[in-house]
Amino acid sequence: GGPGTIFGDAADDRTLVLANWAASPTDGVVNLAAVSGVHLAVLYACRTQVTSSLRVGVLHAESSLVSVQQPLEADELRIVGGNWTLSSHTLRATTMSVGAGAALHAQADSGSLSLSATSLVVAGLVSARYVRIEATDMRLTGDGTVDADGLGDAQGAGTGAGWASNSYGYHGD
Repeated sequence: GGPGTIFGDAADDRTLVLANWAASPTDGVVNLAAVSGVHLAVLYACRTQVTSSLRVGVLHAESSLVSVQQPLEADELRIVGGNWTLSSHTLRATTMSVGAGAALHAQADSGSLSLSATSLVVAGLVSARYVRIEATDMRLTGDGTVDADGLGDAQGAGTGAGWASNSYGYHGD
């Protein structure tokens, strides 16, 4: 459950690799509070908490449980798969992708989730009572879904529903 190895190359680009799946919610959780100056962070099959502001060049996450409790910013954020829980802080990236195997949720059922990116691609699930998205370019691909209140499809459930998905053929073009 301890921090992963940080590798450095000749150009002094630093890479952090974590792959430490824990059997219980409290066993082996890696706290990313002390990580700084990392260009590439790879999270694979691990439990991770962001408990202080974090800035990385590229963050790649697969099959991981990530709790974002403080601001997280990246040049490129690739959430290929796994479950992310966000507090009220905005998740920021120049390029952000939420893969088909990924789900982003608000920490509290009545909470909000905020994403900010120049380019945002959602193939997975973004779900919270309130969802705020700032993006120059946003695309829903495949079964990509943004569920803003959990009431169901806006076309079938009437006023107040906040469901957006790609099931009606809109590809963001």
